[in-house]
Amino acid sequence: MPEERFGEPQALPADATPAQAMAHKLKTKAGRALYALRKQTVEPVFGIIKSVPGWGSCGCCS
Repeated sequence: MPEERFGEPQALPADATPAQAMAHKLKTKAGRALYALRKQTVEPVFGIIKSVPGWGSCGCCS
């Protein structure tokens, strides 16, 4: 049912394993929002640093 996918999950049982607790957290609206932050990219910083003159090769190979 599509309604179940977008609604809040039922309460987590007290004897839940850590994996079950994380799966439950990711099913909540707040958990999905927090997980979505992983899509932000921070990698281009390294590309910018490597484009600086002199970083193209190591000193022994030039």
